[in-house]
Amino acid sequence: MFNQLRTRLTAVYATLFVAILAAIALAVSLAASADAERLGRSQLAEAGMVFDRQFNARNEALQDEAEVLAQDYGFRSALGTHDASTLRSELKNLSTRLDLNLAFMVDLQGQVTSADAAMDGKLPHEVVQAVQDSDEGLSGLFRSGGQTYQAIATPVRAPATVGWLVFAKSLGAKDMAQLEQLSAIPLKASVVSRGRDGLWQCAGCEQSKTSTARLAMLIDQATSRANAPAIDLHDGAGPSLVFAHKLPGIGQGEQALLVRYPLAQAMQPFNALMRGIFLIGLCGVLLVVAGSWFVARTLTRSISRLGEAAERLKAGDAAARAPVDSADEIGALGAAFNAMADAVAERETSLMAARDRAEAADRAKGEFLANMNHELRTPLNGVLGPASVLSGTALDADQTRMVQLIQGSGEGLKRIVDSVLDLVELSAGDLRLKEAPFDLAATLRTVAENTQAAATAKRLGFALEGVADAGWVWGDGRRVAQILSSLLDNAVKFTDAGGATLAVSRSGDRWGFEVRDTGVGFDPKDAEALFDPFQQADGSMTRRFGGVGLGLSLARELARAMGGDVEARGTPGQGATFRFSALLPEAAAPVPAPSPTPALEVAAETEPEDYPPVRILLAEDNPANRTVVEMILNAVGVDLVSVENGALAVEAMAGDAYDLVLMDLQMPVMDGLTAIRLIREREQATGAARTPILVLSANVQAEHLEASAAAGADMHLAKPIVAPTLLAALEQTLSGPTAEAA
Repeated sequence: MFNQLRTRLTAVYATLFVAILAAIALAVSLAASADAERLGRSQLAEAGMVFDRQFNARNEALQDEAEVLAQDYGFRSALGTHDASTLRSELKNLSTRLDLNLAFMVDLQGQVTSADAAMDGKLPHEVVQAVQDSDEGLSGLFRSGGQTYQAIATPVRAPATVGWLVFAKSLGAKDMAQLEQLSAIPLKASVVSRGRDGLWQCAGCEQSKTSTARLAMLIDQATSRANAPAIDLHDGAGPSLVFAHKLPGIGQGEQALLVRYPLAQAMQPFNALMRGIFLIGLCGVLLVVAGSWFVARTLTRSISRLGEAAERLKAGDAAARAPVDSADEIGALGAAFNAMADAVAERETSLMAARDRAEAADRAKGEFLANMNHELRTPLNGVLGPASVLSGTALDADQTRMVQLIQGSGEGLKRIVDSVLDLVELSAGDLRLKEAPFDLAATLRTVAENTQAAATAKRLGFALEGVADAGWVWGDGRRVAQILSSLLDNAVKFTDAGGATLAVSRSGDRWGFEVRDTGVGFDPKDAEALFDPFQQADGSMTRRFGGVGLGLSLARELARAMGGDVEARGTPGQGATFRFSALLPEAAAPVPAPSPTPALEVAAETEPEDYPPVRILLAEDNPANRTVVEMILNAVGVDLVSVENGALAVEAMAGDAYDLVLMDLQMPVMDGLTAIRLIREREQATGAARTPILVLSANVQAEHLEASAAAGADMHLAKPIVAPTLLAALEQTLSGPTAEAA
């Protein structure tokens, strides 16, 4: 749900509004609380003033009555004669008339006479002492029997002071209730007294030790400053605003008026305001949510349609465009998207055209390379094939040198052609390793023998080191030999004095082959440039040493395909070192198959009536190539039948039996692949035995090898064809099981 922009916008707006509303509510609450406290304290102070006026009025009333009685002659006579009955009678009448709780007479000796004889001696001693110490009379509060009394004391003179008249009214819950009723607010009033233990006690309060201590602190603070803190007295009313001030006392006791205004009641007028704010805020939140949703939906509708257009464009709908309904920023965004989509469509069209041109150019390049490969290998076949046959005849020394010169030059040209094709396949990613178990020691010996011959011809030394533990490994033996041959050929070619060394090392499955020479070397800064195609360390070397600069580039790419690399280091005039590494895991040596008598040797050595000659069908359109094959096979007594295209080969196979077929690929009328497929189909249809078919072709790229195998060929031989290669392939095919296509 919150993945949608409109929902998130609505949530943001609502959250902001709620935060603002909460801040306003908090500010109002704090202000309301402050106003409630301020108003409450003001009203408490007014209530205290009302109490003071009421307290003073009662004092004045008592004082007037006491003074009247004190001037009564009979009362003074009774006091002078210590007439207790008369005194009690007068005190009792006055108590009844004035609704007094206590009425006493204190003489000079401190003897107390009460209106009620049972109360004689009940007046606290400190009150009696305070009365006797007063000359003009006094008023205040005192506690007796757990009750607080408001009292006045007036001296009785006749004419000297003969005693004191004391009137007292209790200050209880009823009196406090009258005070509370006089206030405009629901306050609670009480009189607190400090006991003999020094603690303040609140009449009517159920106090704990904590609240007693807080009450003492409160009275001290309230009587010393105006803004006393709110306090909870644990009387069930909760925290309250408190007003307190000390009252005059009689004797040693201390009294104070405590007026409380519960905060809950003080906040009631403001609570209604807060509820109103809450309801208004809730309605506002709902309106904001609805409005935000509408606004967000309006804003995001165009964005959603823009997203849908982008998804359609992503799915391949080149015509997808976003509708532009406004001239605002979102409309500008839609217009920009449409412009981008137009540019993408135009660029895609351009890229597709460029791709088509590139594919066409790639196809043209492939066809060109295939044709050039075919056209180069075909004349090479006419050179190397006859030379290989000629080398097997009786020749004098000069003729032998000429044949060797022809063979060497032809092989050099063949290597260049092979290198160019390998480079093309590497660039296209089509070069594949053909991994199988191979004898690394035998491969190293073969490469070393060829290098030794070349080094001896230049009067150079050559050494092979560390080959003792080399055995059967898994890898592409032909490519390993190709890399080593390229490195060693360079070492011999670029060395005029001294020699070359091939050092073999091993670390687990990783083999290292280090080729060192004492030749011209190279500048270390040119080390990496050596591995660029068609590149040598010095352009002048091309004129001095020859070569096209493909060997090292191919060697590095092949080594990396084997999980290794080729690295170079050298010093000008002191030689160079090339290190080739590759992953070549150990492999078990294949079980050697029984070695039957080669069929071609049997055919060549036995009389025709004892063993019929091998019959081979050759399909080749080029007369020179046919002549080469005929020269090679006639020398070993093969019964060879030649045809010029694939159609004639299919016809010949239908009319006669052959031990083997040699098939070219590029021929008029019918190509070799079609002819192979038709021959295999006919064999399956008639139940005839499978005839081995060897492809002889100048087309040796990966796709050509795969096409030959797919059509049904047993082996693929690359032109130019030389006698040893062709005869070895025929021996392998005729003497053993059918080989896989190569």
